[in-house]
Amino acid sequence: MLEEWSYDDEALMAEADAASFIARRDDLASLFKSVRASYELDSMYSFSVALEDLKTLSAAHGLEWERSHLSLLASLLPAASGHYKARGLGEDMFHSSFDDLRIKERECHSLRGMHGVFTAYWIEGFYHFDRFGFGRLEAEIRPFQNEEYLRKGSPVINIHIPSSGPLREEDCQESYEAAAGFFADQASQVGGHPAIVTDSWLLNPVNKALGRASGIVRFASRYEVLAMVPDSSDSDAWRVFNTEDISDIQALPEDTRLQRIWKAHLASGGHMDRAYGVFFL
Repeated sequence: MLEEWSYDDEALMAEADAASFIARRDDLASLFKSVRASYELDSMYSFSVALEDLKTLSAAHGLEWERSHLSLLASLLPAASGHYKARGLGEDMFHSSFDDLRIKERECHSLRGMHGVFTAYWIEGFYHFDRFGFGRLEAEIRPFQNEEYLRKGSPVINIHIPSSGPLREEDCQESYEAAAGFFADQASQVGGHPAIVTDSWLLNPVNKALGRASGIVRFASRYEVLAMVPDSSDSDAWRVFNTEDISDIQALPEDTRLQRIWKAHLASGGHMDRAYGVFFL
């Protein structure tokens, strides 16, 4: 079913090989069959235990767990499609939501050199209607994490920004409007305008050095930053430098202006903190 999204041929072949490998190992095949049967019956069935078991079983068979996680999630797509239809959710929403699986596969290949996913626990949210894709952006309902404008804990539209290309204002606006329409009965409003929030390194003021022509800067300018979210582990640095190892800051690449700005910031003792922001559509 992955062919319905724009995976490259190499990724599709690698996944087919992994699926074939798993089908020939009784313990792996049995686990896959059990999870599929459970999810087909219950759209809220959690994969978390199975994903942990897969790490152990995959290692015993010499298969990278990232590949087995992708295979499991791919095998559940037909059931997910059925669950979306049963809830009256259209094909466009299903395909937009599960494009996240393709994006996460691409990230894994770029970072770890294999066609798999290392964020299956995150992706599971799309299988359980916890979050959805709305074109360029993804959204979910989450409690408000501040006390400005709204009562803390009020339900608001929380935005995620997948690594799927430029942040064009018109694309983002379409996503905001689609999410606001979908969550109209749930999202808190101020003056009739739904609250849109995000918690992201993209809102960090360090990015302003990119200049106002930058898509990142234009995206961030929509939000009023309400709080900084410290991150001493620099957990988002891989998104900029395409490596999970940032122990040697001086060795980090400087191929883009974004990389040069953040490398200088890290070298000066700074961290890749996130910012929590809001705007009202």
